[in-house]
Amino acid sequence: MKNTFTKSLLIALSVFFFMGNCSFASVNVERISGSDRYQTALKVNQKFLNKADGNLAVFTSGTDFNTALYGSYLASSLKVPYYVVSKNGISKDILSEIDRLKIKRAYVVAGYELLNKKIDDALTAKGVRVERLFDSKHIDGSGDNLYNHIDYILLNTFLDPQNYRGGLEYAIVINDEKFPDLLSSIPYVSSLARKYNMGLFPYYIFPTFEGQLYGAIIGGYDTVPSYFDANTKGEDGKIIEVRVSGKDRYETAVKIAEAYKEDIGIDIKTVILVNGADFPDALSSGIAAVFTNATVLLTNPNKLNSYTKEYLLKNNITKVVIVGGENSVSASVENELKSLK
Repeated sequence: MKNTFTKSLLIALSVFFFMGNCSFASVNVERISGSDRYQTALKVNQKFLNKADGNLAVFTSGTDFNTALYGSYLASSLKVPYYVVSKNGISKDILSEIDRLKIKRAYVVAGYELLNKKIDDALTAKGVRVERLFDSKHIDGSGDNLYNHIDYILLNTFLDPQNYRGGLEYAIVINDEKFPDLLSSIPYVSSLARKYNMGLFPYYIFPTFEGQLYGAIIGGYDTVPSYFDANTKGEDGKIIEVRVSGKDRYETAVKIAEAYKEDIGIDIKTVILVNGADFPDALSSGIAAVFTNATVLLTNPNKLNSYTKEYLLKNNITKVVIVGGENSVSASVENELKSLK
């Protein structure tokens, strides 16, 4: 009897540990990284792109969040290569990518104070036709804003110019001056642009009176003011819940991930994981996400964030791709992912 009990106990323990290992073994953890933010963006493109659709690529600054945000949004929406470059020139590795992907056209999303004319010269010397997109002011005080330039390009790509897009229900409202809530938003808003012809705009350009119906609001009340909720009403006068936000940037990223299935029709099985404390790797990860039907989640550099961990476990995620080196997402986070049960 005692031997039978002991044998049964050993079998039960074996099954327990086997089940735990099965849960772990079903998650594939991969890392894409370079020596710095510029090389990491390059590695992402090399991993997921074998050609430049329309022979087009997007170049933007590796040090300015605002232009990098819109540049990443443009590239992810068009599904074309996205490169971050330094102020004074383009690396030999990126110039080689121009040949590999047969790039013939480029949007440089930055003013000359951020990326000087050497960028244009280097691209032109490779036979690339360059168009600059940036905020520009005229003598009369009027101006062409970067978000309008981007929206015009996407509108003419995804929507017949003869058709009327509609009202503010096609607007995705953000605060383009604060990066935390937007770090994970690029693949999501890019998918909305492709699927529904929606556009990305800063909240401060919109009127404050009631009766507006916005398509989506990304971020908490510290990011986009609360009056946007009160203003977002349907025909029956009732407030429509369109804000995607959490208690902090990490939970906001999870809320965005949870919105994919209903809003876009994608059942997330792959997660792109990036450092939630800085923007370059997060914005470069947009390309990785759109080419793998993935969402972007955030973590603390040295410890897996609790909201992120809960999402991974709850949703049976089968693959996690870390974008960034160990200074961005540490080896301890990678090990923590590999030991999830």
